[in-house]
Amino acid sequence: MKAYGQFIKKHWSSFLMAVAFLGLETFSDLMQPMLVSKLIDQGIVEENMALIAHYGGLMLGMTCIGMVGALMRNWLSSNVSFSIAMELREMLYEKLLTFPMLKVEGMERGSLITRLTSDVTQVQLFINGLMRIFLKAPLLAIGSFIMVLNLNRRFLSVYLAVIPLAIVLVSVNLKIGYPLYARIQKVVDRLNQNTMEFLSGIRTVKAFNRFDYENQKFHLISDDLRQITTRTMRIMAAFGPVILLIVNMAIVAVLYKGSAWVHSGEIGVGEIVAFINYMTQFYFALSVITRVFNVFVRAKTSAARISEVIAYEDIEEMKAVQMPEALHLTFDNVSFRFGEGEETLKDLNFNIEYGASIGILGSTGSGKTTLIRLINGILKSSSGAVKIGGIPLDQISSDFLKKNIAYVPQNNMLFTGSIADNLRYGSENASEAEMWRALEIAMAKPFVTAMPDQLETLIGKNGVNISGGEKQRLSIARAIIHQPKILILDDSTSALDVLTERALKQHLRDLGDLTLIVVAQKISSVMDLDRIIILNNGEVEAFGTHEELLETSPIYLAIYQAELGQNGGGDHDSKF
Repeated sequence: MKAYGQFIKKHWSSFLMAVAFLGLETFSDLMQPMLVSKLIDQGIVEENMALIAHYGGLMLGMTCIGMVGALMRNWLSSNVSFSIAMELREMLYEKLLTFPMLKVEGMERGSLITRLTSDVTQVQLFINGLMRIFLKAPLLAIGSFIMVLNLNRRFLSVYLAVIPLAIVLVSVNLKIGYPLYARIQKVVDRLNQNTMEFLSGIRTVKAFNRFDYENQKFHLISDDLRQITTRTMRIMAAFGPVILLIVNMAIVAVLYKGSAWVHSGEIGVGEIVAFINYMTQFYFALSVITRVFNVFVRAKTSAARISEVIAYEDIEEMKAVQMPEALHLTFDNVSFRFGEGEETLKDLNFNIEYGASIGILGSTGSGKTTLIRLINGILKSSSGAVKIGGIPLDQISSDFLKKNIAYVPQNNMLFTGSIADNLRYGSENASEAEMWRALEIAMAKPFVTAMPDQLETLIGKNGVNISGGEKQRLSIARAIIHQPKILILDDSTSALDVLTERALKQHLRDLGDLTLIVVAQKISSVMDLDRIIILNNGEVEAFGTHEELLETSPIYLAIYQAELGQNGGGDHDSKF
């Protein structure tokens, strides 16, 4: 996988050092049975104390060499695997930060969290195991085979009988295990997603007393995870005992034949003991190889899921263009549709002068949010062109749009931390004076001043310890401190009273060097702005000042009369 190439380049030297120490440890393990064989046949049988001391010393020395190799191998493998896991997590997180909004909204949050946590952990465990023990298994299997041949070729037939069976078992293990572990990861995604939805909507759950329903839903997913995990573990657990049976049968066969060989003097007792040790090592190697593939299939699934995020490439970066200071907005025959569906917006043609204050009014589903997303570049028009300063958005760099356009959604998000921390999301290096000025413009200064810690007052998760209106004003202050050229308020003053809302908008208009776009459901939120766009079924029904629309737009007049109770407006019909 190309995404992992940079990790190989960065850590290959440490990896090779770990493999070298692993080889040293394996060599020590392989030499021990051979030394035991000689100690028995040449030392104990012949009662030669000098040889016993000699081979005993060699065994002790080999043990020390193996210990050093094991310690260094463990240290290197832990360091490399944890470093790669950290770098992989950071790469994933950085990649997610660059995702376009539609991509993020289209992915399950639970799946993204699983990839950042569980999937990265699976890759880390595989890398750690690869350097600690996984590579040791084939080295030990091959080494034990070579050592047995060197010990006595009479044992060759036993190995030739065991190896094909081992290869078949490992192949079956891999074929069965991969799809099962892939299913486990998908169920873990569902579990995470369900938990996130429950925690995000816990107020709704409490309000409608749906605890039994949520509990049952969680139980079904949890039970599904239990069943697939149990089934997988049961199937995978069968391979170890089967391999042990094969190895023990080989040992029994050698012991049966070996007794005759020993009595005839063809081989020594030490060689039989050494062979049993090598077969034990071979069994250990096969067991590890089986476990390697169990870990490998999980790591492969996780690595593929991680690569989906890392390898994602956004639409080609917009071409940077020198932008004029006066940034008027133009919609030139703009239409938009999602996929193959019906058009959400149809032939929009209007111009918004720089520095103007514009209201966008329309019923639910009229296309207001879609229109806003076209302005800030989240969506791209199906036909026609949205232009800033006369230049189409697809020729403007995304960095320019992010720098000059601030968007405050209706569902405002405040982060855990102080008020100052949240404001600095708008401008990282904002001074205290700039923060107080932004709070004053957003009509948030009075309640922040009244707080004991003022700017250092801690905000709970998503502003849980402040009111909805306070949250909206802090979000607007955060957008103001960004110093945008275009500020979009998407029904983000809905929790404010009329007087506060009117004063806030006047403060924003007094800034002068700013285009203000206010999306609203009520006429009272936009009637004092320079001009108002009336959207109906994705089309511009009317565009003008409050007074002009009262004269020329029956829809606007009907809404005005119904909302504000003018001229018996309750009797007027409205498409809204």
